[in-house]
Amino acid sequence: MNALMLIGEQIQMAGFVAADARSTLAGPAIFGCAAGRPIDTDAVLTCRPLPSRSDGLAVRYQGDSVSTWPTANGQVTDCLGQGGGVAGVEIVNRYYAEVASQTTRESELYCAGFGKPQPLVEGVERLRLRYWTAGAALAVEASALARDQWASVVAVDLCVLVRGAAFARRMRYVDCDGVQAFGADGRARQAFWRHIVLRNVLPAAS
Repeated sequence: MNALMLIGEQIQMAGFVAADARSTLAGPAIFGCAAGRPIDTDAVLTCRPLPSRSDGLAVRYQGDSVSTWPTANGQVTDCLGQGGGVAGVEIVNRYYAEVASQTTRESELYCAGFGKPQPLVEGVERLRLRYWTAGAALAVEASALARDQWASVVAVDLCVLVRGAAFARRMRYVDCDGVQAFGADGRARQAFWRHIVLRNVLPAAS
């Protein structure tokens, strides 16, 4: 599933800094919003509520020719393939799902990097994220974490709820909380789950 793979790979990249880097990241490797999307400056992210109730996620790492696919002129790239500077620049990619077009009414996965948000995958209705901090017995949602706790996140439980074709009858599905539900609009839905470890913050967390 494309959305699960894309976000999962980004979470694995979170916190990456080149071995010869002269500076650290300006903020935590990962930051999330419960039922909202990350906004404001990269240095001080905050959350804006989403009508879709989708969770949002910001992933931070240093850009170079290893962590990104460089442009033809050697610039590092964000989640949309947009160039944003030379190797060593900090990248903050922000993901969320919402219905942005009132014409199509299709829900999509969006990402914002160096520029404005753009859709990546159609049919993504909701993201659901839970976070594991170092030594914790349970994963928690973003609203349970204080700002200084984001640096302690070592793993993420990600669920992506996708919406498909319409049927003549109501379709049953299991949502991201593991609860049986019916789609009132007749659209088929399916949730996909993944547990992802933040590879680049484990040494610091231990």
